[in-house]
Amino acid sequence: MRIAKYKWISVIAAAVLLLTLALPWGGRAGDMRVFEDTSQLKGLKVTGVSVKSPDNAVKVFLDTYFGVDFGAYESEGTLDEAVERLRRREASAMWAVDLTAEYLCRYGEFDQLGPGETPGGGNTRFSFGFAFAPDSDMERAKADEWLASAAGDGTIDAARERWATGVGTELPSFSEEGEPFYIGVTGAVPPLEIVARDGSVGGMAAELAGRFAESIGRRPVFVVLESETALVRLMAGKIDMLAAYGTSENHSMEIPKYRMSVGYADVMEYRLVVNAKEEDGSMSLLSAVKDNLISGGAYSLILRAAAITAVITLCAWIIAMAFGALLAYGATAKRRFPTAVVRGIAFLLRSTPVLLAMLLLDYGIFGAVHISSTVIAALAVGLFGAGSIAELLTEEESSVNPEADSSKRSFRGFVTKTVPERLMGARREWKRLMIGLLQWTTVAGYIGANDLTKVMQGIGNRTLYPVFSIAFSIVLYLVAVLVTEGVFSVLERKNEIG
Repeated sequence: MRIAKYKWISVIAAAVLLLTLALPWGGRAGDMRVFEDTSQLKGLKVTGVSVKSPDNAVKVFLDTYFGVDFGAYESEGTLDEAVERLRRREASAMWAVDLTAEYLCRYGEFDQLGPGETPGGGNTRFSFGFAFAPDSDMERAKADEWLASAAGDGTIDAARERWATGVGTELPSFSEEGEPFYIGVTGAVPPLEIVARDGSVGGMAAELAGRFAESIGRRPVFVVLESETALVRLMAGKIDMLAAYGTSENHSMEIPKYRMSVGYADVMEYRLVVNAKEEDGSMSLLSAVKDNLISGGAYSLILRAAAITAVITLCAWIIAMAFGALLAYGATAKRRFPTAVVRGIAFLLRSTPVLLAMLLLDYGIFGAVHISSTVIAALAVGLFGAGSIAELLTEEESSVNPEADSSKRSFRGFVTKTVPERLMGARREWKRLMIGLLQWTTVAGYIGANDLTKVMQGIGNRTLYPVFSIAFSIVLYLVAVLVTEGVFSVLERKNEIG
């Protein structure tokens, strides 16, 4: 397996860059003050989990609610990202509902600040409940009945106490019988819903949702979702229910877009979460390697993510080769109309951005079908590659006389003779395409696939070493590219010997 020296030099240079970024450079940048009153946050930056309203509208609400003119408000897609931004002192405070603020402050790492005067006089602002699609009135009615019973027999209080105090660490075992009941969990509102580092689900709402599914004879299956797109996935039929959603959001809608159960957890007020004490924030190579690659089973997560990326890549290559060859054969038909149609399909596939194709497959074509995000990602990347391969296989069509070789007139002959001939005739183009498909798999995380890119980004956000995590990912992909090129070099040598 011969690989050019300059390519190994590139990998070594990237590794050196990674190590350099992890050297001790002192404390992290940011406001290191400790805040004891909301007035001290005037003119400073606040963060939080993104909601339906744009950031500027949320800032106006926060200014009014807390009576402070904050300097700026910038939201994050997940609670983990918002918390890590607070830890890195890139924001001076994070706003959250009282349930979540109390949960985050239970170990002393953070403090919480309430408004000077609670708007509404301390009455319930809204409640969290189960969310259903508009056509799920029967399930919603059953949920209301079950929640009323669970409130009466102490089931809800027991679950709240267990998860709020940190005693609850994992969900109870649920029934494995019955049709699957898909429950969406975002992890945006602990202790109601929690998504652990390894992707496992927990929380009071998740436990209650699982017990409700059992009560109607269904088998609970938890699906981790992004907060911003959770409701969209509910409406698209990707899940049967959201475990935690604000009950007040549906009341003002003339035509309800979703159905809410009765509430099981009340929110009295919003609070600001701030850092409780200074952190030296120093970085070192040892701590970067330990936190990102070892601690908390990170190595296991990375290996699983690498396996998912490899599966997506291999499946995409197979789909691209098979469907691309089929399109190319169709383009050689004598009749002009089918040829034009096939070429048009190939053009459409190679011209559609992979990310948009993934989203279309996820929300549209397979919107109401529970298909693995890994399968959808492989299909989207593979179809993109199929369009490009069809073009590669047909670009020399004018130089091929179908009458001269009858093997090229049958699909079997086309696959066994024409494809290998053109593969060897355009080795560089094929190699670049296969490497390109490998690189396109990095967008699989947008539809929920726990591929290498998404997992490494998540690890970096949690451990405060995002640059290290990104650099390490780059090195891993460089190695994958070298392996791919090495495979092509072996194929070339075998062809020359043959």
